[in-house]
Amino acid sequence: MNRWHYLTTPPFKARYVLAAHWLRHLPVIVEVGGWKNCVAEFLPSGSPAVVYAVDPLLAIPEFPAVVQFKKELKDIQLPQLPKPYGVVALGFDVEEGPNFETLVGLAEEADTIVLESALRYPPSADGVEMLIARLDRSLHLTLKMDMTGSPLELPPDSSRPFLERQMYVLK
Repeated sequence: MNRWHYLTTPPFKARYVLAAHWLRHLPVIVEVGGWKNCVAEFLPSGSPAVVYAVDPLLAIPEFPAVVQFKKELKDIQLPQLPKPYGVVALGFDVEEGPNFETLVGLAEEADTIVLESALRYPPSADGVEMLIARLDRSLHLTLKMDMTGSPLELPPDSSRPFLERQMYVLK
């Protein structure tokens, strides 16, 4: 079993439904770190959005209007993004360094930013807090999600630190 298999289960895919709600009005979305999930799958039918999906481990099917980058964020060249645009990073796990600074630059210019992290996994939770602190934005939503009661198949070595989540929407 893949160590991240739980991210493809219905409780974890529900995070994308919430993110898509906040991003559905935007013509362009930059998604960082989707792995086997993509926010495009959860946008309303007929959505005009173009999604730039960035993840070196990206493993999503082809979607119309999704441009896939199977690279680190720091290693891609996005086109000039029209405004307004959105940034989404669910399962945030970006350490300080070039990827983080590139994300800060994208988020500073974005209309809407949706971030989500595992509360009991410090690289994720601390990274989100560090990013929020760098942005001059209003916090529109903080949502805690507890999936500990969900019937998930987790790898045997998992200590379940990833089941308590927190989502942030900034404008």
